[in-house]
This record gives sequence, structure tokens and C-alpha cells, in this order.
Amino acid sequence: MLTDSICTSYRNTVLKKYFGSDYELITENISKVVITQCYVCDEGKVEGTFNEIKGRYEYQLEIEVDEKNIKEWKTWRLFVTDTSTGNRITVVDVGNEKSPASYNHTSNGNATFDLNMNEIEDMLQRQWNVENAYSPVGAEDSNVFNVHLESVSSTKVVVSYDLRSTYHGQKKFTHLNATLTPDANGKWVISNLAY
Repeated sequence: MLTDSICTSYRNTVLKKYFGSDYELITENISKVVITQCYVCDEGKVEGTFNEIKGRYEYQLEIEVDEKNIKEWKTWRLFVTDTSTGNRITVVDVGNEKSPASYNHTSNGNATFDLNMNEIEDMLQRQWNVENAYSPVGAEDSNVFNVHLESVSSTKVVVSYDLRSTYHGQKKFTHLNATLTPDANGKWVISNLAY
């Protein structure tokens, strides 16, 4: 059985790997989620050393655990944000480790992008509601969650998100990306809903 202490020990192992053995946990929000697999999910803040830079970081973490053998687990997703710059890097995505070499320690200078994740989630949800309503093969119900900022420029913003849809009573989970671009009035709109 996957106990709270086992969940915490797996989480601590990941944080130690990426933030150094002397990291300090400031906040946490750890939980267990069972979808098609069992996941340990957590988001919080740490003080530690990431990519050889000591500082304060926010993290969003998902660990996939084999329900038949709970000693078998892997980091499924890890997103890190440098709180001093707001820059974010995908460290691990769908089980694949990314190179932190692309990490940008300077401000990205895109102050014109002023949407928060809740606003983007609402935009995606409204768009999926419209898509499902007007498509003959649309889902009966779709829920957008777990929205993450992937990249920001003055002309394009890319986000990743999870979508839980119901087709004929069957639930389906998909991980998608979406693109936002500014319209003629400078307002950010969804230009590509899912890819």
C-alpha cells in the first residue's frame, strides 16, 4: 500500500536530486491521485541549488508509481520556476528528462503577457466547451486542468495542459499543448487549442 510516508520519501528523493542535499522545503501540497496509474503530486517552494544557481524555487511535481509494485516509481513531470525572475523550465515531462542548459536566469522582458494560469485555464475550458458543442464527435464533457507555462515571447505563448474528456461514458485523459497569440488589439487569444 502506498502510504503517506512512502509518498513523502519519493518526493524528497526527487527534490534532493534536483535541488541538492542541503535544500530546505518552504511549502508543500502533497497528495495521491489515481487515474490510470497512481501518481504522487506535489507543488511547493524550496531553497536550494538548481542548475548550479543557489536560490528560491517553486516546483510542480508528479511521480508515477506502479500500483502492483510500489517500489517501482519514476518522476513523471517536474516543472521548476526561479522566483527571482519568474522563468520556468520543464525539467521532466512525461517521464523524459530535459536538459536544464536552456534555463534562462535573466528576465524574459515580456511584461506585456499579463495572464495568470487560472485565466488561461478558463480560456481553454471555454474553447473546449464550444468545440464540444459544435462538433458531431465532440465529448460529452471536458475538463482542463494542470495548466503550465512552457514558453513566452512577445508574439507567442505556449502552454501545456491535461484534458479529461468523457465519450459515451468513458473517460479519456490527454496531455496537450496550446498556443496563445495577441490579436489586433493586443489581447491574448487562443490560436491553436490542441497539438
